[in-house]
Amino acid sequence: MNWKYKTGFLLLVLALLWSCQPKVTRLVTPPVPPDTVQMIPALPDSAVVIVDTENVRETPNGKIVGKLYNDDMVYLDARVGNWIKFHNFYYQEGYVWGPSIGLPYLNLYDPRYYFDPRSGQFYAVSYIKKFLGSAGEEQKISDTEYRLIFRNLGLGSHTEDVWEVTNHTTERVEHQMVLYVRRQNGYDRIYQMRIDFYRPVAGVKEALKKCGLEYREPSIENEEKVVWKAGELLPGLQVELERTEWKSDVFSTVWYKLTDGK
Repeated sequence: MNWKYKTGFLLLVLALLWSCQPKVTRLVTPPVPPDTVQMIPALPDSAVVIVDTENVRETPNGKIVGKLYNDDMVYLDARVGNWIKFHNFYYQEGYVWGPSIGLPYLNLYDPRYYFDPRSGQFYAVSYIKKFLGSAGEEQKISDTEYRLIFRNLGLGSHTEDVWEVTNHTTERVEHQMVLYVRRQNGYDRIYQMRIDFYRPVAGVKEALKKCGLEYREPSIENEEKVVWKAGELLPGLQVELERTEWKSDVFSTVWYKLTDGK
């Protein structure tokens, strides 16, 4: 057989064998940006108290169960935002305010802890669970969507317990963070989130400052909320401030939403 025919016959056989190979469908998922872990400083194994005295709490910003003193050693177990679960010689388990043991303060209202403007995506659900030190409470919305609720985060400082409702009464704030998640191609993708302010914030500028965002004129303002469309404060992310009540200039909640809502 002529070498040209041999070559052609061989190529034909190879092509037939290739066409018989099973086709593999690969699920393409939005990648978690490579520097997400750098947003939150790594938790060291141990630390020492850098203030004169600090309260030990049963839960983040919860009941006080004891005290720590300057130079006391603590061994760190988990992060819950700015609260650190620890143990040491005196406490099998407790929570201490992170900055009081030398850790940097993290603004939990800042969307950049949850959203990457470069990719236009929220970070992975697993990453946020680790950041908040909790698996959250899952509530089904539909077969493909659910809410993930995080309570008891101690979103305020370690001294704020209550906020004034009237001149005569106070009440404990029910503050929480809620992720809205949609399952797509085997990947749980956050498409919006809401964070309740630990204390309601008076004024649009102050509310944006609370979120680590610079003031810009809103694109929408009505009796219920104030809205900045995607790109006005952060690329790809719509920001909404929800009023405590109709026409009020006091805000109770901030919403972060993807541009496409998907």
